[in-house]
Parts: sequence; structure tokens; C-alpha cells
Amino acid sequence: MATELVITFPFGRYAATPWGRNANEGAVEWPPSPWRLARALYATWRNRVPELEAETVLGLLDVLAEAPSYHVPHHAVAHTRHYLPGPKHKEGVETDTTKVLDAFVALDPQSELVISWPADLSTEQVDALTLLAENLSYLGRAESVCDVHIRSAGDVTNAGEQLIPLSTESDDPDCVDLLTPLRPLDEESLTVTTANLRGVLKRREPPGTGRIRYHRPSAGPVAAARRSVAPLRSVEVVRWSLATSARPSLHSAVAWADTLRNAALGAYGGAERRPAPPVLSGKAGDGGKGLDQHGHVHWLAFGERGDPLLSTVVAWAPDGFDEEILDAITSISALYRSGISDVHHSRLGLEGWGSASEIIPELVGPARMWESYTPFAPSRHPRRVGFEEHVVASVLAELSWRGLPAADVEVLPSGDDRSSQWHRFRTHRPSRERMSDTRRARGVRLRFGQPVAGPVALGALSHFGLGLFMPVRDLSR
Repeated sequence: MATELVITFPFGRYAATPWGRNANEGAVEWPPSPWRLARALYATWRNRVPELEAETVLGLLDVLAEAPSYHVPHHAVAHTRHYLPGPKHKEGVETDTTKVLDAFVALDPQSELVISWPADLSTEQVDALTLLAENLSYLGRAESVCDVHIRSAGDVTNAGEQLIPLSTESDDPDCVDLLTPLRPLDEESLTVTTANLRGVLKRREPPGTGRIRYHRPSAGPVAAARRSVAPLRSVEVVRWSLATSARPSLHSAVAWADTLRNAALGAYGGAERRPAPPVLSGKAGDGGKGLDQHGHVHWLAFGERGDPLLSTVVAWAPDGFDEEILDAITSISALYRSGISDVHHSRLGLEGWGSASEIIPELVGPARMWESYTPFAPSRHPRRVGFEEHVVASVLAELSWRGLPAADVEVLPSGDDRSSQWHRFRTHRPSRERMSDTRRARGVRLRFGQPVAGPVALGALSHFGLGLFMPVRDLSR
């Protein structure tokens, strides 16, 4: 019975440069060559499941060296162009840029690429291939994340083309030659590096390989589900990691949150500068006053509890994101703010999106006790009472407005560690306010009668990272 590997690309992209080609040629190896697949399975064995017997794995790869057939889903070949500054580049003075092409295949994330072999596998080989497929996390370049599973020959669930091997003497101009391992399989050839191949062996292609010819798959429209503009209730949080050489202080959380908002508005607006919807902008449809309810986005920046440095930024919208907004904000890959000392260039690593409990469990709890991660700033000025008494009254009012139960409120003094030096936190937005608009803020501890689920963000600038609470574990239980 034939054996099939079923591959999907959840990000809808596959990028891989054909062997012997330059990345700037804009060529994509599609479908993935038998040689690429063999090396990927070999690397997965060595790095992730080394407990598999060498005899079983190498025997399996030798069987899979037989020319497979492909079912290729509808796809489109595209590229983006990037102009990277060279060593002599100076803005406004001298231009020194290098053009880099990022070529890829775009396809529906749910469509299946199916690779089939007519050979029968032994029980041990089937088990080994199943384990290797489950542990194969990408194919091609590292961003080509994939899900792979093995199945017996069956029906393909999506439209596409069937590709079968052709004679190497075929003179059909509309063909593609794919690199394939020769039988018997040479293990050493699977580990050859480009540097060793070109510098030592003086070859363009690895030893122990040949070429196999297929009809070139025709690119066409990518079938995709019709877009919906209804909010996705299950997607209320998008999370990124900050990838920077020097992690920023948690005292700058408001500045990073405000910068993330600006980046999101720019990503949604695009070149045509379309106005952002209320859930993203926090303003009514006419662009006027801010919204009274709190279902629009909270832009948050935080790190590990007790760590005085930021590591994560988050967009949390209790009302949920629709697909259009989600597509826009998940495209953000970096943050930068000129003229703001506590925000420097940082790349963003998209970690995921979904419900709050799935994506930011450290802010959800539930818990009876919650403590300030960033200080609470009252929305109004105190009248005829001391500031700490005003903080307590303001917190209770905020809890009521947010539909949360009343709590015992304790105002926390500033401590010696950086995470509790409340006076050091930025309490004004860099894009809209000045230093003269700085707010007084204090740390707060909340004790509820019953466990309460978060996230909990209260007070002025709670949509920009201020007044963020973290749950405290109840060690007595």
C-alpha cells in the first residue's frame, strides 16, 4: 500500500531556494524536492528523536529515495523586496543599499501538499516515519513552519494538481527538475555543507544525488475562506516577544505600549491611511471622544514577575479582533520610536493569538490576591482627602465600573527593588502628553473574597500598560 506524507503550512507560506540557485533570483523550490525532504527527516532524527535505530531510519530514507508523486495544492509564487543599508549608507547624505528578494509560495494554510511513494514500509519504518513527521517543525527556510503527518493512500481534501515523475529525456519546456538522492542512499552526502561542497569537493551539487523531472505546477489563485468582519470572540489577545540586545526597564512600560499602538494603527491604515475602527483606536467612529466602555484594545508591556525588565508586549481586546484587524496587527515585526529615550529599536517575535487564558495565562489567574505590576494612577484629582485614601476610593470605583467585585485595597509603599519603585515609572504617554502631565501613582494590593479571573488593568492609562495587576499564588491552599 502506498505511503503518503501530508504537509500543511499554517502560516500560508513556504520559502526554499533551489540547490545551486541564488536567493536573489527569486526562485522557489516547489514542490519540495526529495533531497530536501530526506535531509529534513535525517536532521529531525539526529536532533529530536536520536533514540530511533540507525538501521531503521537509514533503511526508511533509502526507500523514500524512490521518486515520489505529488499532489500540489493551488498556490501563488510571490516575493517581497527589501533594501538593506550598507556600511556607507547615511540617511540624507549617501545612499548605499542592497536589494534582497524574499521569494515564497503562498497557499491556503489549510490546503494539503501530499507526497506519495508506492513502496511498502515495514512496521518499524512506519513507526519511525510517524515519529519523524510529528517532530518535523519546518521545511525549507526556518520560517516555513509546517505540520506533517503520515497516512495510507487516501482522498485528498483540496483541489490541486497531480505531479508524477517524467523521463529525464523529456523535452517538455514546462518542467521542473528536482534534486533527489540516489539509491543506495549515501548517509555522508546528506550532511554535506555548501562550503565543503564548493570549497573542498569543487562541485555544484552533492555527491550521491541526481535530478528527477516533473511537470511544473501551475500557479493560480489561492483558495481561501471568505473573510468575515465579525469579531472573533476566541481571538482577544495577540502576543509578541521583544527581541532586543538590551531589554527595556519595566518603568518604560507606558512608552512601549504607546509605541505598539502607533505601530498597529500604521499597519492597519496602510498607504491609504484608512481610519482605524473604534476597537483599535479607542475612539468613537467620528474620531472624537474616547470610548466609555473598556472592550477596545489594551496595549500592555510586561516581563516575568519580579523581573525589572520587559520581555513581552500584548494587544488585548475584550471585545475581540475581527480578521481584518488581526491580519494587520500580526504583520508588525518591529518597534521603533525616534526622540523617545526609553524606546529603542526592537524586533518583535509573534508568539501567538487567541483567548486571554491561552495566550497570557500569567495575567489571568484566577486568584484571590492581585498586586500591581505597574502602579495605579487615579483618573481624577483628590478632593479634600489624602492621596492614599483617594487611591483606595478610586480603585473601588474602577472595580465597580469594570464589573469586578469589591476588594480590600492596600496601598503599597515604594520598595528598594526596581519593580516596586513606583515613582520611577513613566505615567504619561509620549505621543500625546508632556512631562507636566505626569500622574501620581502608587502600587496596590487587592484581596478579593473569591478567586477573580483577569486580566486586571485599572485607572488612568490602563489601556497603555499602567495600572496592570498580576495574580499572586495562594500558598496556603
